[in-house]
Amino acid sequence: MAGLMLWSQERTRTAQQPVYAYLYDHAYPVVKDGQSWSAFHSSHLPYVFGNIGLGERKFTAADTRVVRQWQDRLLAFMRTGTPGKGWAKVTKTSATIMGLGDSETMRPAVSSPARFQAFKAYAASGGKLGLM
Repeated sequence: MAGLMLWSQERTRTAQQPVYAYLYDHAYPVVKDGQSWSAFHSSHLPYVFGNIGLGERKFTAADTRVVRQWQDRLLAFMRTGTPGKGWAKVTKTSATIMGLGDSETMRPAVSSPARFQAFKAYAASGGKLGLM
């Protein structure tokens, strides 16, 4: 997340459109044999497109809530250019992102301000983080 936040902060300097960063944390339901992968890259897509309930996974009311969450945010963004109330755009000094999934709230991008500063110092000295 540190690399994403640093990239997003830099992007705000040159982009003509705002950047809205998020962290998705809703675990994808387990399959019949009990195997779970938690939240993973692209696990949000069935929620975005509203096609949960297919296959052998057991979706719950919490999953239906996440579908509404994603679709409300995306529709707001398509209609207005912002993903809706409470989602702050990234600035050159921001260190928060929107949490989506189990908790829909702005949250720190990195586990602590000191840790984020350490990542910033590492990148400034030539160290490479993801997306940089």
